[in-house]
Amino acid sequence: MKFIKTNILFSVIFCLCPLFVVNAQFVHPGILHAREDLERIKEKTSKQEEPWKSGYDLFLQDSRASYKYKMQGPFKIIGRGTHPTALPKKEVDDDCMAAYYNALQWTITGNKLHADKAIEILNGYAYNCKEITGRDKQLMGLNAFIFVNAAEILAHTSSGWKEKDIEQCRKWLRDVYYPVLMDYATFANGNWDLACMKAIIGIGVFLDDKEIFNHAVNYFSQGEGNGRLTHYLINENGQCQESGRDQSHTQLGIGCLAEVCEVAYKQGLDLYKEFNYRLLKGYEYTAKYNLGYDVPFQEYTDKTGKYHHLKLADHDRGKFRGVYEIAYNHYVERKKMAMPYTEQVIKKTRPEGIPWTADHSGYGTLLFALSSGQSAPVSFQPGAIWPDEQGVHINAHGGGILLYNDTYYWFGEHKTAGKGGNVAVVGTHCYSSKDLYNWKDEGIPLSVAPEGSGSDIESGCVLERPKVIYNAKTKKFVMYFHLELKGKGYSAARTGIAVSDKITGPYQFLKSLRPNAGIWPVNLTEAQRTSTVTSNDVKDFTSSEKDDAIIEGLYVRRDFQTGQMSRDMTLYVDDDQKAYHIYASEENKTLQIAELTDDYLDYTGKYYRIDPAGWNEAPALFKRNGKYFMITSGCTGWRSNPARVLTADKIVGPWTRHPDNPAIGQDAETTFHSQSTFILPAPGKKDTFIFMADRWIPDNAIDGRYIWLPIMFENGLPVLKWFDQWDLNTFDALFSPLKGEQQTKSPSGI
Repeated sequence: MKFIKTNILFSVIFCLCPLFVVNAQFVHPGILHAREDLERIKEKTSKQEEPWKSGYDLFLQDSRASYKYKMQGPFKIIGRGTHPTALPKKEVDDDCMAAYYNALQWTITGNKLHADKAIEILNGYAYNCKEITGRDKQLMGLNAFIFVNAAEILAHTSSGWKEKDIEQCRKWLRDVYYPVLMDYATFANGNWDLACMKAIIGIGVFLDDKEIFNHAVNYFSQGEGNGRLTHYLINENGQCQESGRDQSHTQLGIGCLAEVCEVAYKQGLDLYKEFNYRLLKGYEYTAKYNLGYDVPFQEYTDKTGKYHHLKLADHDRGKFRGVYEIAYNHYVERKKMAMPYTEQVIKKTRPEGIPWTADHSGYGTLLFALSSGQSAPVSFQPGAIWPDEQGVHINAHGGGILLYNDTYYWFGEHKTAGKGGNVAVVGTHCYSSKDLYNWKDEGIPLSVAPEGSGSDIESGCVLERPKVIYNAKTKKFVMYFHLELKGKGYSAARTGIAVSDKITGPYQFLKSLRPNAGIWPVNLTEAQRTSTVTSNDVKDFTSSEKDDAIIEGLYVRRDFQTGQMSRDMTLYVDDDQKAYHIYASEENKTLQIAELTDDYLDYTGKYYRIDPAGWNEAPALFKRNGKYFMITSGCTGWRSNPARVLTADKIVGPWTRHPDNPAIGQDAETTFHSQSTFILPAPGKKDTFIFMADRWIPDNAIDGRYIWLPIMFENGLPVLKWFDQWDLNTFDALFSPLKGEQQTKSPSGI
């Protein structure tokens, strides 16, 4: 069988929106299936490779894929909805699916009987169907899209379809179908518009008519009705216009959008990425909810004003339609993006089978699968499920990263499900990666001691923010962490120290302590050391007066003999290999930075106070162009708050706190609902850094998410801007050689 190929040349004019395509010479075949797609399907099925084999086995069970199928029409009048005479909807649906499936079978098997059956059906309707009517006639766009896909395949694969018959089919689609669809359905739910839109874009390709094609493309981005992309997927969360109606129509809508995007993509225009990958978000939102997870819901009234939804609809929840493969294989397989919830649906439903009536192509695994399994991600997707190599969400909360022998090691807290997951019943967790995107589970480097053992790290303690550094002199790996003793709440405020000969452990727990007992901070004056003001004296003080007392060393003196409190913490090894422990102290009111001994296993006795009474926690430190930067959080418990920035010319200070929140844009006031944990130098890119933060979920600790963002700079200070998706090449797009600074404007396509 010979495939006929024509070339494509698009000049694409980009405005803010819409996107116009002009001077187009269309790719054929090029609606849902290009030549290479048909060849892939044929090759995979002939070799009986999975998952295509399973998809094809299911496809062959459909009687409409047989050349023995008996056409039920043609009918002079077709349509949907109220009409004086009964309209043959099911019969037309079956006939169009039979034409499409036999056209596909022709390309898979090379059996001319399949091509003849598809041609018989198309000719029957093209010569005899004269009218489309009924109250719901715009929904006939659904079977129009199937008809035109069949026609596109047959017209460009040496099927034997006569040119005069092809022209008659074109005339039928232009004169009978297109007038019914061209004004869309602005009075209805969005899936009506989308039925029209996907038929129109497909007809435009088959007719080689750029005006019809552009008509659909323009409506996609700036149409009046509910089917416009941003009218159907109403917000950045991915909520759909019909999410409050029922889940079947919601899936119908996003499936139609994906089909529109796929046709455009075949013709060189990427609508999949429009409005910051809004369609991906719609799929993830819908998949997540239908998998049984909670998702946010915004009360919404549609563009007609008729449909007002107060809450998410449970109707048909968990009943998955076969619309997920098409989007998954674009975003994950083609573009190497992450769709963790859609991937879960794929695993539950693969191979996709028969469609609902003629709403979609059906059999998505056979038709759209591009590989046999999950592709490794090559980008960061902040806030999404982040699966390790086994597909399990990474469990390394409050973490930090150590680069050793060209491999990154991520150490963090191992959380468990539910509210009880915030105490340590397992220990710390370690993962390794070569590229920062894909992580291998290396297990539990430090385990808690058995319950009843009496150890400071007995099961049930609180073990937070573990960080590991490597000592080049001793060849040891040293772990520090914030420790709260079992049953003591957060009153212990201790540091735990452990050591190992191997980076992945096991680590030997050495001790826990409060740092620098019996030693004064270097930058505490003699007057502050000898002040007689105590905690009892400040009980009746105003907040301002109490802060003044804290600045003057109130809690340092109180804890002088027992050691300084140590909670949220990080470690930093400077260029001279001196190591420092930075931690929230003095009832979380003041940060302290303490120099470590040469073996990193204890304190030298030199420590400094940072921003007294500043109420900082969650310190994360980095050095750029010889200057030290620290991003911290305010103290609001589990609730997120604006981040802070402190700078210093020397690591021990003095440190200056800057007034502005480094986060900008939507949700900046909560640092994108997260709190800093670590700053990681970006690999291979001098003076560029990754902000690592956690989005805590106290009621189900194991579901906490990771927020990794590129740090940009403006006027010499770090800036954090939200990215739904980014990769390490983003730093190249952000860097401005003229300014020598990174820009806060997102690069195109991010």
